[in-house]
Amino acid sequence: MESAPTAGLIRAQLRRLRLKAELSQEEFGKLVHFSGSQVSAVELGPERAQ
Repeated sequence: MESAPTAGLIRAQLRRLRLKAELSQEEFGKLVHFSGSQVSAVELGPERAQ
């Protein structure tokens, strides 16, 4: 269950900024100490990441 519509906005903004910086999920993940699949899970949210 999503906590609030705000979570979806944050996920969308994260993806927009990552793409604007021309970073792959893997490249961005290295910067924030996540794997590419973890970045994907954050961007997709809990209902789609399973």
